[in-house]
Amino acid sequence: MKKYTKCLLALLVPLFAVFGIYDYYTTLPTAGSYETEPVSYPSIDKGALKNQLSQINTSELKKMRRSGLEVLNWQNILSKVDATVISEVVPDSDPFFVSEHYPYDEVYDRDTESLYYYHSHRPGEHGHFHLFYSNQEVLEQYEPLDKWDKKRSSVHLLALSIHPDGTPLGFFSTNQWITPKEWWYSKETISELVDQFEITHSYPSWPTNQWMNHMLRLFKPQIDEMLAKRDETLQNTGQPLNKALRNKKFDVLSQIPISVETQVEVIEEILSERASFE
Repeated sequence: MKKYTKCLLALLVPLFAVFGIYDYYTTLPTAGSYETEPVSYPSIDKGALKNQLSQINTSELKKMRRSGLEVLNWQNILSKVDATVISEVVPDSDPFFVSEHYPYDEVYDRDTESLYYYHSHRPGEHGHFHLFYSNQEVLEQYEPLDKWDKKRSSVHLLALSIHPDGTPLGFFSTNQWITPKEWWYSKETISELVDQFEITHSYPSWPTNQWMNHMLRLFKPQIDEMLAKRDETLQNTGQPLNKALRNKKFDVLSQIPISVETQVEVIEEILSERASFE
């Protein structure tokens, strides 16, 4: 009898282990699973936002407004079929694996050499998009501040945090060691490369790709602010740049909250006020 019990246990233990691993990797992270603090973005100060956007000329504000209306339009189109930017890239039929890249082969535009993927590993959000740029001819025009290795690879531009309901929460920047082999560029260079980012095809979703393109145009002032805070964080480490970039105590260097509706509302308000004085 003892012999059969041992055999049964020998079969069941690995089986339970497999189910345990499966359950772990197919469950969204909860607070404390991966980081000591969950992702938390501060509320948006509408007055401060208006002061910030008031510094932008009318022509640029109108471009931002057009992008804002595009973002709202694509979100509305997706909502009509109970879809979000998340559901467009994460297959409904498959289990959702923590830290897996979605879509599985990522999203790459051969013409613009822009790339993004979605994944989840931080409590307090459903997940986030990572955006990259890899056109070597364009990158050769810029002098990097630090080279991880001799071979130039794609450049991480930013990450975009998403709420479980598909609402964008904010942008954040990551340290160089998060994306190994990445060459490090100044905030001015990254800002210009963000302008170059564009996905021009329909895989895996035309609405999501268009939404992504216009999000970068709508929130360009916040992106530039986030990049400036990124560099402030590195300077405040008191370490030489190359050491700070590899210091694993620093992963997220800066983040900034966003709201599509508030951004468009404030832009409309500023433009309306300026029109009344013309």
